[in-house]
Amino acid sequence: MLYLEDYLEMIEQLPMDLRDRFTEMREMDLQVQIWSAKYEMFYCVRCNGSTRTKSQ
Repeated sequence: MLYLEDYLEMIEQLPMDLRDRFTEMREMDLQVQIWSAKYEMFYCVRCNGSTRTKSQ
């Protein structure tokens, strides 16, 4: 997870309040990605009758 290591190293020097906010944003971003994937799978199954995504 090179991205995570870079992220953690970058925010290490920031004030604690900013670090907390960036961490919250990262957690929210991860939740959005999870829900987006679930939505896409649900949509594909309901509309196409399969689990194919747009990229396949």
